[in-house]
Amino acid sequence: MGTPFDLSQVVALFERIKTEEGEILLQEYTDAYSELNKFFGLLGRAMTFVTADINEKVGILRHHLNTTGEPYRSAQAMIKYEVEKKLLDKSRKPPSGSRTLLRLHRALNFIIHFFEKLKESSDEEKLSSQASEAYGATLAHHHTWLIRKAVQVGLYLVPKTKDVLASAKETKETVEPKLKRLLELARPIYEITEKLYTDFDLHSLP
Repeated sequence: MGTPFDLSQVVALFERIKTEEGEILLQEYTDAYSELNKFFGLLGRAMTFVTADINEKVGILRHHLNTTGEPYRSAQAMIKYEVEKKLLDKSRKPPSGSRTLLRLHRALNFIIHFFEKLKESSDEEKLSSQASEAYGATLAHHHTWLIRKAVQVGLYLVPKTKDVLASAKETKETVEPKLKRLLELARPIYEITEKLYTDFDLHSLP
């Protein structure tokens, strides 16, 4: 079954992703994402499709790391390598690391928005509304109408804040400083990656 979700562990893993030079380390990125993904399992069975999709993409990046090695040490090295080697064709199996990271990068934007709302929510609030707002501001822009409708149905079933926090063995008092720290770490990781895809003109990578 694996270990239960631990927000302190997520924070500790996010602290290792970005180097002082601004590199985004992919082994550390995938480790942090795998731990973070356990959170979505606390939001109910309706979020199973989200956890499955994230696990698949983390697996693809780890495949590239394990089979190719050094060129996939960081996001910067990976994108440079795949651009130079012309490895971005959408028909490639498994998909390119650049395409895969882009999807996780977009999801990180949703996570940042959602955790900002979670930090401010009251115990009795249903997180479905916060999750829907965060989704509408982020991932919805990259999804088809059918996917958007399916996601919105799933998000409607997300439970109240207090129930999610109880499942995570947290309270509003214990979770707020951890969420604050996680957001402090996640924002620069997102911004550096966003600029990287802008510099290589890869935001529309199919």
